Amino acid sequence: TLGEGYAIHKQDIFVRKQFASEPTDGQEFLSSSYFRYFKGRPYTDSLCYLTITQEAKKSRLFSFDSKKWRDFLVKIRKVHDQLRDGGVQARFLNKAEASEYVDRYFAMNFKDRTVSMTNFKADDETVSMGDKRCKVYSLVDVDCAALPSQIRPYTNIEVNNTEMPVDLVSVVDSIPNAETVVYNQIIFLPNQKRELSLLDKKKNRHASIPNPNNQMAVEDIKRVQEVIARESKQLVYTHFN
Repeated sequence: TLGEGYAIHKQDIFVRKQFASEPTDGQEFLSSSYFRYFKGRPYTDSLCYLTITQEAKKSRLFSFDSKKWRDFLVKIRKVHDQLRDGGVQARFLNKAEASEYVDRYFAMNFKDRTVSMTNFKADDETVSMGDKRCKVYSLVDVDCAALPSQIRPYTNIEVNNTEMPVDLVSVVDSIPNAETVVYNQIIFLPNQKRELSLLDKKKNRHASIPNPNNQMAVEDIKRVQEVIARESKQLVYTHFN
């Protein structure tokens, strides 16, 4: 639907909160007692944001192209339609909501009704914001990208008498002593002809130096090229943290 030059950024935000219920006029005694019983109990709330951007040429970064803008809106609406057809409830943020989302992200505060900024201090380990600390962990080691070809649920857990499948990333929402956890998944679709050409050059470079490690790299690249040709797959750049 999107094509080359687009980036998809999915953010799953898990926030530790305490249950609070706003009293309403005319609320029945049993209802008010029910909510009062759970008041103050900790729970984990979750939010999901999907951000789609299009790559712009550096020479035209600050120029406006009405045709490209129209094409962008058409593709974004197609994505929204596909999500809706797949049973996923999604809506576009308005200007005020988008501004609030950015402020909350920079403050790492999805808990309080009012968001305020404080001083930032960055060092080798963390980014400090007042009395809070923010740390970034990459889930994939770029120096050793030993990714499995497929990720499947490895067990089931029971939630309210309903079995739910659990995969390798299930620990993300239960990191101890963390008030807010943001799970980022980023996929970028580059120019396929350029990437295939670079992949071919890399294969030839490995093949020019005969040793076992280079031979294994050549075989890996050949397998990737065969999958792309046979199944019409696309090469993408990804990052998870």
